[in-house]
Amino acid sequence: MKRSHMFYSLETLAPQDVFTGYRARIFHGDKITFAVLEVEPHAQLPGHSHRNEQVGLLVRGELTFNVGDEHRILHAGAGWVIPAHAPHDATAGPQGAIVIETWAPPRHDFRDLALLAPVKPMWPDGT
Repeated sequence: MKRSHMFYSLETLAPQDVFTGYRARIFHGDKITFAVLEVEPHAQLPGHSHRNEQVGLLVRGELTFNVGDEHRILHAGAGWVIPAHAPHDATAGPQGAIVIETWAPPRHDFRDLALLAPVKPMWPDGT
């Protein structure tokens, strides 16, 4: 795959709504998808699974996370690894959340999401 860009800035990436209340700035490599997600307060990510292994880090806020039979309340600095095909869901805390996530193989379904109007990212220096 030939890419026209190798370097990105969150300020120049148009956000995309991946789920209600979950807005992401996403870029794709040949073997991985990377995203910074801004999660609205109390936003619920419905239960789902996918063929991609998922690795994430909670940068700000709180998430109540369910992966398979495990239930955790996570705070900034917590990370996770979700195996391929594992059912999972999440709900943001009262302040929302900032999340960094990666998926391998790439999330090709994210490539088809509509691009939204550019807005200043909430992280690293936004509110």
